[in-house]
Amino acid sequence: MSIARLIPSLIVVAALSAPSKSAAEDFYFMTVYGAQRPIINQARYTHTWATFIKLSGCGADLRTYRAESFTISWLPATLEVKPQRLRPEPGINLTLQQTLEQCDKNRMEVAQFGPYQIKPELYALAIRRFDQLERRELTYRASDLFNAKRTEETCNCIYAVLDIDGRDPTFRPVTLGFGDIGSAFVVRILSPYIVDRKQTYPCVTELIGASNYRTLQFGKPSIFTR
Repeated sequence: MSIARLIPSLIVVAALSAPSKSAAEDFYFMTVYGAQRPIINQARYTHTWATFIKLSGCGADLRTYRAESFTISWLPATLEVKPQRLRPEPGINLTLQQTLEQCDKNRMEVAQFGPYQIKPELYALAIRRFDQLERRELTYRASDLFNAKRTEETCNCIYAVLDIDGRDPTFRPVTLGFGDIGSAFVVRILSPYIVDRKQTYPCVTELIGASNYRTLQFGKPSIFTR
């Protein structure tokens, strides 16, 4: 299954602060999530993932716009993260809801960065990455600092999101942590694609059927309220 899993829904959010136009236009958003257990942060109980949203319609009032969303959430097919495992293993890409259920099962707290408005090219790159994961073209390995040249790419949850623009997977910089730290690293590296990292849109979270979790963000709060 590939882009067919994109989820359409009607928007129930106030108008985005953008010029009013009669022609149809699209807006794109990204929310990066981090999850970890409280107090003691164990790598096997951490996760980083991202949800991408496209809003399509016309005019400044987005309440009539159509939303499509998909999630990049890469985990081992067994759903058991083993940081000490050196060999790649089959992976699986979970939906947002499946990811949240997995976090709840493992007693992991969820935080979010964003939603941020992003440039269209990042959304297009994310769709391509989403299709790769859905087709199981990549394998999973939690510790992926060094990767031998091989026909099949392997990555952990962080670089499943971060390498969407085709970075060389042979060497990946250390994120200095997992969970929230890894997710913050993703936001920082992808920041050139973010329209304004100081502006977030928490109401967009409701469009994809998720709650507003503990928010970790850069800069001032969004102009939107729940």
